Amino acid sequence: MEHAGALADAQADLEAFDKLVRRRVRLALSLLHHPKVKERIPGAGTNLKRSAELLGALGALCDPVRRGARDTALSGLDLIGALAGVSNKRPSEELFKRILKLVDVSIVALQHMREIMATVPNPFPMMVTGQTIDVVLVPRIPGREEVSEVIDATQHCGATHVELADACVGELVRMCEAVEDAMGFARGVMIDAPAPPRFED
Repeated sequence: MEHAGALADAQADLEAFDKLVRRRVRLALSLLHHPKVKERIPGAGTNLKRSAELLGALGALCDPVRRGARDTALSGLDLIGALAGVSNKRPSEELFKRILKLVDVSIVALQHMREIMATVPNPFPMMVTGQTIDVVLVPRIPGREEVSEVIDATQHCGATHVELADACVGELVRMCEAVEDAMGFARGVMIDAPAPPRFED
């Protein structure tokens, strides 16, 4: 019970921290639109365009429907456990049916991920191949008989999904730090979102 209580407290702290971070990031990005801030940050116009690209990609990656498709695909990792029950002998009919069912679930989920991400531009075309995120997350959909390839595809989809989201957040945070530096905000001090600055005419 003590561990459960500690875990609940940690979860609450993380949620509060995440809320503050989101507010601070939103404020910094909104300040990029202010003419006075643009004057103080070289390339602010480029940052504005880039931030829109990153926010669009991040919004798509964090969308509940898309996360659900990813999680469904990752459920195919149960295949590893199922295959562990296969010895050198022919698997039982029950186990064989279970493996095929898990393969089908994963393939359908990977196809769904391809469909719902097909219109989302890849924010890092110089880093990963593909003009849209669908082919970055799912470069190829394996056939039903390619069990090991299905496992690889689900693992790639899940890992790349997290990596892309982290990369978007990292670049957005760097933009926000540039705004905070330009405005003289305290870097690295996690306080409640600062009040918008007043600019002198």
